[in-house]
Amino acid sequence: MVSRSTTAKKPVDAARPARKPRKAQAPRPLDQAVLEGLVGYNLRRAEVRMRQLVIKAWSDWDLRPPEYSALALIATNDLVTQADLGSALNIKRPNMVSLTEKLERRGLIKRAVHEDDRRNHILTLTPKGEALLADTDGLLRDLDLAVTGCWTDRERMHMIALLRRFYTANGDTVHGAVTQALTRPIS
Repeated sequence: MVSRSTTAKKPVDAARPARKPRKAQAPRPLDQAVLEGLVGYNLRRAEVRMRQLVIKAWSDWDLRPPEYSALALIATNDLVTQADLGSALNIKRPNMVSLTEKLERRGLIKRAVHEDDRRNHILTLTPKGEALLADTDGLLRDLDLAVTGCWTDRERMHMIALLRRFYTANGDTVHGAVTQALTRPIS
């Protein structure tokens, strides 16, 4: 036996015209001045934009920025271990393990036991990894120059210097300054 709903349906009002479907409205631009004066906000916006452009440019190679960075550092340094790489790229150990395993599965890197310390493995590029790096490195450098084309060479180098100073700042000094700023009385 088929059960039927006992809920009464509302009669359709024939006199009322049917509603037209609404067009999706584009989001209206918000005043972001409250955030635009913050270094962290601007760094994040710039990083997101650059990452989007790089990922789009590298879509044919299925390559992400951390993978490229790992390949580049392995290619330009001798006797690189997974711990060295994680420290240089500020990637936590579990994430570094996943990253190196992915690169190894793709045949881009290989591990070899360190001759002097058998507990460590040395990471090296395979010919396939070298080819991928060669294909993508020039593209990244061209993209980097194009994106920063609104700056002069001097401004670009100054920006790089400021950013490097920012992310290499002594942690104790930064922590002390932040603590001092947070404990300052509000006037």
